[in-house]
Amino acid sequence: MTTTRSHQQGDLLSPRIPFDDLETRFLRWAELKASKGTPLSDGSLRVYRAYWYKFCRFVYGNSRAVTDVDASLVSAFLESVYQRGETLKPRAAATKRRYLQLLSELYATFPNGEMKTNPALEVLDAERRSGVEIKDPPAVALTESEEAMLRLALSEAPESTDWKDIRNWAIVVAVLATGLRPSEIVGLEMGHVQKVKAPTGTGYELHVGDPGDARVVPIAAWAMPAFSLWMRVRTEMRISGEAFFPATRDGKPMSAQTLYFVVSRELTAFGKKHRGASVLRATFAARQLAARKGAQVVQEWMGLKTEPALDRYRKLASRRTVPD
Repeated sequence: MTTTRSHQQGDLLSPRIPFDDLETRFLRWAELKASKGTPLSDGSLRVYRAYWYKFCRFVYGNSRAVTDVDASLVSAFLESVYQRGETLKPRAAATKRRYLQLLSELYATFPNGEMKTNPALEVLDAERRSGVEIKDPPAVALTESEEAMLRLALSEAPESTDWKDIRNWAIVVAVLATGLRPSEIVGLEMGHVQKVKAPTGTGYELHVGDPGDARVVPIAAWAMPAFSLWMRVRTEMRISGEAFFPATRDGKPMSAQTLYFVVSRELTAFGKKHRGASVLRATFAARQLAARKGAQVVQEWMGLKTEPALDRYRKLASRRTVPD
């Protein structure tokens, strides 16, 4: 098969590996999930594609093909990511489970006759038989007092002439005020920010989500100054491109890693080390639920497919006593 490089594979794999075949297998799995009523967001597709190619790199690095994988190779891959005998923290354990679930589902879509058994499913079944239960990590959010302190710190723009400092300040405000996913903040474009009439004049709202599943997310009044100032600075600096929060002046989109470090620097001051935008998203959810916003409304704002997805935030909301 002719091999080609694409932006999706980057330098993950050597030229001898059938890029087109690997991508076809991945898309077949994604399309099957969509046909069964569980479509994935663009952000989730990027994450799972990265998972898949990381596994493929390991397989071909061991002189094997994806159709020549057994349970021992899957286990060896997991041990290369998570050290043997290591007691995994909840988040790492959940990532390991997602890896196994993804691989087992992908191998289940391989054409009949290509595989004698599903190697990832064998490993997954073995872990289940061992009695090891891997749960999603509990959501982590700022307490009411921590959020109040952060909001106070964010109430004024940084005294800086560096446009990136203004951008970073606006990013933290945006996540805390809207509850957008990290992938949605990274992918936010100028056209997603729409002007609306507000009691104090012109306001903004966000139009985000995948095509055919778009949603409108309001922006709290306290966050409007940050959006307004950032948009003015962005114009004055003549920043190119459509990315609302670009990485560079020529409009290069921000990476998820950069977003993580931007938010992490703010959260470290509150003892939330090694935490990213998900903490602010969870804080948004807890605040809205504590304020007795309807579950369906909060679910829509956050882009959650089902109401049970709010359950991991309800305990956080129950600890709050002062509505927003």
